[in-house]
Amino acid sequence: MTGQDTDLAAVIDLERELLTSSTRSNGDRLRELLHEDFVEINCGGVVRNRAQSIEALLREDSSERLIMHDAVAARVGDGLIALRWRSERAGQGAVRTSLWRRDEVGWQLLRHQGTPIK
Repeated sequence: MTGQDTDLAAVIDLERELLTSSTRSNGDRLRELLHEDFVEINCGGVVRNRAQSIEALLREDSSERLIMHDAVAARVGDGLIALRWRSERAGQGAVRTSLWRRDEVGWQLLRHQGTPIK
């Protein structure tokens, strides 16, 4: 596996980790994974910053698991990887995009958007 392939796989693994209830309920780990300038546009169209997203994840009902399908990652710049995937939760689907940035801390999620599938 090349270094680029390793980076793409690492980002997909980190995105999958963000879907786990153990990570979604761990504020310290969320602060490690979400960049300080993180912005999310959720499937309901609500825009959240890092603190608001972490607060929402910590309050989330984890009884309905979020499942990742068809993840595709691509390098879009130096230290930037875009990830597109499809999610499913409780019969609802969405197309999701994430932008991951690598710096001295490592890979962190910078932007995320979910668009419902109707």
